[in-house]
Formats: sequence, structure tokens, C-alpha cells
Amino acid sequence: TSEYSTAHKVRVSDLRAQLESLNDAGFTLVAVDEWINGNITIPAGRKPLIISMDDLFFNNQITLGADGVPTPDTSIGIFWQFSQEHPEFGFQLALFANLGDRLYAEPANPDWEEKLGRAIAWCLDHGALVYNHTYQHVRLDLTDPPGVKSELRRNDLYLRELLTMIGRDDLIPALGNMLALPFGNWPDSNGIYVIQHYTNPEGLSMQAVFAIDNNQRAGYLSPPYSPNFNRFNIPRIAARPITIEYLVEHKDEFPAASACSLGP
Repeated sequence: TSEYSTAHKVRVSDLRAQLESLNDAGFTLVAVDEWINGNITIPAGRKPLIISMDDLFFNNQITLGADGVPTPDTSIGIFWQFSQEHPEFGFQLALFANLGDRLYAEPANPDWEEKLGRAIAWCLDHGALVYNHTYQHVRLDLTDPPGVKSELRRNDLYLRELLTMIGRDDLIPALGNMLALPFGNWPDSNGIYVIQHYTNPEGLSMQAVFAIDNNQRAGYLSPPYSPNFNRFNIPRIAARPITIEYLVEHKDEFPAASACSLGP
């Protein structure tokens, strides 16, 4: 219902137009874990792009229809529909969830948790991978080290509880361990130590920590083999309309994938 798109709200019509412009500019979505692990494969001539989404899960971000597919009036549904029409663009998203702070659908509805669990399972099945954004979207700069660990753990445990509730605990072993800082705020040095040494319930060490900035200040993500790559301080650029315009206008400055042939 907003009259125009901002850094935190995007009109449906604007989102569709933004995806069209990014695709026409030659960008292809890649999974953040593939980038972290240096395992990036996209069509020759295309440019890799990582899109993340914070503050999951609202029902306007994803609602499954009767056919089990996200409805096209939700943001993830729009991404999915666009990827089906434009397979060269792909469908890969990094979803940072704060599950204790976002009540899915109508809390008074007794089956809202089941609906949330099924929406999460659909995401994990289709390449929209779910990561940590703390349990209650706290300000980490105001949280002591035990509180930092508690926020990460509670979010992880509830995610697994939801998947178990709907009989999809088969997805749990494949869950990653990455954190996007709420509000972009860092804790003190002791809290940073807790984050960097946090392991998820399956024993997986912290893979990456994501900050946030704007396109005037943020650097672009270095490849994992670069000496400038720091997995514990990965920049993200808020997707304001001006940022999308910048990416499109400067598309020729981004390296494109090359094809090579080995051997006879």
C-alpha cells in the first residue's frame, strides 16, 4: 500500500520491474553458501548476484497457495514466478529469519505454526535458504555475550522445532550457520568472539557474518580466494531503488563468467 518503494518496503510493481532490469543487465542469482565455498557456476557471460532478505517470516513474504506454491502476490512468490519465466536469472535467496519476533499469518489461527513450517520447508527445498537473524531481532550492541549466544541458539532451536512439527526433520542436517546482524549493529569484542565461535545444534561452525550498508559506502563482496575476503564481515547493500539503478547503470564494470575447455 506504500506510494513508493524504500529501503525497507518495495511495491509489487517495482519489484517486478527491478527483477526485469537486473536480468536484462545480465545478472544471475547465486547461493550465498556457494560463494562462501568458492563453488560458483553461472552461464557464460552472466554476472553473479546475491540477494538476501531480512526479518523473515511475514506472510506477505511467502504464503503457500492450495497448490503448494508461493502465491504471486508475495515477494518470494514474485521471485519464484520470475525465475520460472527467466531461468537464466535463477532462484537463489538468502533468508535471514528472526522467528521469535515475527508471527506468521494470524497468531489467533491455531495452525499458523504449521503454515509457517511448511513455508520454511518449501524455501529450503527450492534454494531459498534460511539463516539466523537472532530470535527477537535484538540490538546486539546492547546485548551481553551470554545474551548473544542465547539469541542465536533460540532461533536455531525454534527453526528445527518447526521443521520437526511438519515431519520435515530431513531438512535439518543441511541447514547452514550464517548470521545477518540486526540493524547492522555489532556487539562488543566479547560478543563478536561469541558469534565467530558459535556452532549450530548440529555442530557446524559459523560460516559467515553479514553487515549492511548503502551503495555509497559499502564495498562489493570479494571472492573467497581473495586476500580481502573476510567471512566474518561480509558487506551487503540495502536494495533501495537507487541501488538497483546503480547496479544496472554500472553493469559493464562487473566481471562476467567465462567458459573454458580443458584437454583434447
